[in-house]
Amino acid sequence: MNPFTIDNSIPPLKRVKERLVGDAILKVNQWKMILLNGIPQSDGSTMRLTLNKAAEIIGIPKKSLEDYNQLFKKVTLLTDVNQFANEKMGVLRNYLRKNSKRLKKILKSQKVQENIKTKQKNKNLDNYVHQCQSDMIGECYIKQDEEIYEIGQQSMSNQSIFQKQDETSMIKLEEDCNMFNEFEKDYESDLESNPSPLGVSFIFRNKQTEYHQHFEQF
Repeated sequence: MNPFTIDNSIPPLKRVKERLVGDAILKVNQWKMILLNGIPQSDGSTMRLTLNKAAEIIGIPKKSLEDYNQLFKKVTLLTDVNQFANEKMGVLRNYLRKNSKRLKKILKSQKVQENIKTKQKNKNLDNYVHQCQSDMIGECYIKQDEEIYEIGQQSMSNQSIFQKQDETSMIKLEEDCNMFNEFEKDYESDLESNPSPLGVSFIFRNKQTEYHQHFEQF
């Protein structure tokens, strides 16, 4: 048998048709929409699906959809991926290989920017925490100052009350002294008018009763 003779009895291998970029973009978008929104149910609820289940609905393996998605992200960093819509996925892969160096620079720059944003975010968070702590300490000091002020005001009020009480006591004492002096003057005057022992006893009893009633009014 001639080795170069084609054996028609052996069926030729069926070559899988390569997917177009536009079709792959559509499938990936549909996959994401299902993952995001879920599947509406007859009772009005929504059923969430896993990555594999959503891929089964699309009709493409999850691994292939993830691969397409990563390719589209990388190409988007370089150019508009939709310009390859009518090209096969192999063309897209070749484009990435030819521009791998430029892609690496972009990814590196992107990483640096992300690190800067992360550091700034952490710095802002630290500043916020420190500000909150400072505000709390400030509020504590203000509260302490208010308490000290209230204590001082209360102390001043008490001192004022005590001072008024002392003034009242002094006024009453002066009135008592004046009253006693008047008693002595009246007694001496009455004594001159009635020098007898009986008159002295009568005057003393009258004055004593009179001033005793007067003192009871205070």
